[in-house]
Amino acid sequence: MGGLLSGRSGWRRKCEHLHAVDIRKLKRWGLLRDGAASEIVWSVDGKATGRVHVRSTGPFVHFRYQWQASGGTDWHPVQLAVATETTPCNFGGQRHWFTCLCNRRCAVLYVSRDRIACRDCLRLAYASQSDDAIDRAWRRVHRLQRRLRVPESQLGWSASLTRPKGMHRRTHDRVTDQIIDGYCELEDLIEAGAKQLSARLAAYDARHR
Repeated sequence: MGGLLSGRSGWRRKCEHLHAVDIRKLKRWGLLRDGAASEIVWSVDGKATGRVHVRSTGPFVHFRYQWQASGGTDWHPVQLAVATETTPCNFGGQRHWFTCLCNRRCAVLYVSRDRIACRDCLRLAYASQSDDAIDRAWRRVHRLQRRLRVPESQLGWSASLTRPKGMHRRTHDRVTDQIIDGYCELEDLIEAGAKQLSARLAAYDARHR
């Protein structure tokens, strides 16, 4: 169903809902060197939400972690290896890639229970693909609030707009103005959506009298 607030179908799982492993970050952290090993920990507001042990041997990156079914109590250990390859860059050097089991070359893999695979294999979509106008407006506001170092759990209408330590006042004022503009846009969209919904309900009632 189309209209002012419509986004695309949102039935597919979203990339943003899974933990991601980016080979560019592994390279930056020195974890692609033969024998290098470390643990990656994902967290939200300082609370760990997942962890995976990473070890490189030759052209392979080995992953070791545990996953737990929703509502379950048992932990399931997983050990698997993903091949890597390199391609030359236009101005020298090399770019590193994971080689997914589907033979697709990709920079980011996603952790899904007992699999680490690319977005296509896991049939994932980006959250922005199913955003409606209000979602997009909120995404812009949240992005600006993060610039003011607002914790993820506090994003929204009540988020503090205080100036973070080290941020120039001029930058803070500009970001704050953009956030306020975003709030105004959200109010307009919500009002327009309410009017659109009322009109559709009225039309439905008229057809079914």
